[in-house]
Amino acid sequence: MDSGFSREVEQAKLLIERETHLIVSSKERFEDDLSNALANAWTTRSSERYLYTVYSHILSHLCETIQPLDYPKCTISYTPQAFFGITRAPAGAKGDKLDKKGFVKAQVPDFVRMMMTFSHDGDDIDVVRKLVDLWEIKGLNTRQVWDHPKAALTAWASMLECVEQVYDQAMAAFEYHETWQHVYALLIIGPYFSQLVWSRPETIKKPTAAETWAYIENEEVLHAARKHYRKRIREYKKRALPEVIYLNVPVFTLHPVVEGRSRPVSLSSQFLYAARLPLQEQFAECKIQTSWFDPPANKPEAPLLNPKHLLSPDRDIEDALITRHVESLQEAMDGLEVNRSSPSNANDSPEYQPTNRPKRQAAALPADPHSPSAHRPKRHKPVHALVAEAVPGVDGEDDEDGEDDEEGEDDEDGEDDEDEENEEDDEVDENARVESMLGAVHLDTEDGGDALTDDEVVAEDDVGYSTDDVFMAD
Repeated sequence: MDSGFSREVEQAKLLIERETHLIVSSKERFEDDLSNALANAWTTRSSERYLYTVYSHILSHLCETIQPLDYPKCTISYTPQAFFGITRAPAGAKGDKLDKKGFVKAQVPDFVRMMMTFSHDGDDIDVVRKLVDLWEIKGLNTRQVWDHPKAALTAWASMLECVEQVYDQAMAAFEYHETWQHVYALLIIGPYFSQLVWSRPETIKKPTAAETWAYIENEEVLHAARKHYRKRIREYKKRALPEVIYLNVPVFTLHPVVEGRSRPVSLSSQFLYAARLPLQEQFAECKIQTSWFDPPANKPEAPLLNPKHLLSPDRDIEDALITRHVESLQEAMDGLEVNRSSPSNANDSPEYQPTNRPKRQAAALPADPHSPSAHRPKRHKPVHALVAEAVPGVDGEDDEDGEDDEEGEDDEDGEDDEDEENEEDDEVDENARVESMLGAVHLDTEDGGDALTDDEVVAEDDVGYSTDDVFMAD
């Protein structure tokens, strides 16, 4: 740059900084703060809480570059812990009560970007909200530095476990807002992100409550149990699958280490493209200030982080949201059988009583494998095992008898399935009757979405990085 021009730029910058109605933000300052926040998140990686600092820093600056068409009546902002069900709560105690009504923690994203258009008629204020995208953030607790290939694989495995929560958030957004046609979602695992886009499905149905059977008394109860499993299998097969834009791609570009400072980073071209995409496709009329957030004109290719990694993103997501659950439910249904002996905890009484076993023992019963507690012991498999499961050579296998399980398959007692419509009509009454007969055990468990602890780190060896090391390697 010409020295004379450079001096003029510096002088102009000094004049702007003296203006009290302006706040000057530079790319250099943004990236320095970003690097420090990311280093702090690395040193506290057993928890996801300091990742919120990293991504709220990005969101706050990103929103400042976007001006909606109806500004100043309309503004774009990011909201932490947004609950899609709240649209206009009354003030005071009633508002607090309404805020908790129907509250489902798993349906609350960590952040959402939202367009909010305000209007008022006298004292009556109304706000129309339109979703830009939602961001769900999870920790990445690994012994390896975050750009190590094994750390990338751990993030990929964690993503497959957590995409279920993002699916629930997307469906909640559609359920509560009939005018929303698309949900753009960023699932962030440490310094890696996936971008998924759901289109509004034809029907949004609350899943059937999971039932578990500790004891099956007769053929009638066996038929009811199989009917329950078949209904849940059908529901999983009807799940809406998202378009996969990116899967487990780095958020950051790393730069050479500077002695005495945190590792310099900037936002990757893939992340910049993903951050602009929902605006470009839904709110093209917005004015966007030219800045370091400008994405490349064309979609950048995702880097191949490992030869086994990202072989088929669409199949990975389908496996996580549908295939795994269908196979587990089918396996559980195939394992059902009538217990011909008296239940041990019924004291030889003809009337069966619900089990009194603690939850950790009850979870070990031949129960519905979709229960969160039933899945939790499988959650921390070695990365190579999860990779082998999620990228198989075949899509599925036939049963031992050589025939695929069909929705209309006959029961072992020779009775055909009832029509799906009839099953839905009488499911509630029949489940209540079955529960009274054999004490169906509902495993009350919380959703497991927390970061891994030091003892649960998914890794095959200890690379030996301490918190004093640079958080990412060259």
